[in-house]
Amino acid sequence: MVGIDKDKLGGIFKKKDDKSEKEDKLKKAKPTASKASTRGTSSKAKTEKVVSSKISKMAKDKKAEVEKNKAKREAFLKEKQEKVLHSKTHQDLINASYKAAEKLKTDPWLIMKNAGWSKLHEDRGKVYDGPTLDEMKDLPDDQKKALMDELGKK
Repeated sequence: MVGIDKDKLGGIFKKKDDKSEKEDKLKKAKPTASKASTRGTSSKAKTEKVVSSKISKMAKDKKAEVEKNKAKREAFLKEKQEKVLHSKTHQDLINASYKAAEKLKTDPWLIMKNAGWSKLHEDRGKVYDGPTLDEMKDLPDDQKKALMDELGKK
């Protein structure tokens, strides 16, 4: 090229190349512990805290649901017992006590005493209007079950 000093041109390009080399070196350098690395840790801790609180809430919701279902079941069973018991006469309850005692190999009067039915024989034709089996505190569970099995058959 006529009238252009090649050394000047080469010097311009070389300076530009040196500058870009320094920028490349800075880009390639590994970052040291800075804000970026500490942000990840706190973000992870926040995420764990959120997940933990969600799990805790889910557990509480599940427990509340279980309690709600348990209450519904108890109400249903009580209603079922009332319906069965209050459709029976005193004589039906006496007969059921004898059959339950036979299964349990015990005295029927013991079952009737535990149930609070010791005076049912005085008015055998009357429809029962007393408490449910589950409300009877002196009646053992095996006797409750045997009576309910007998009363539920009819």
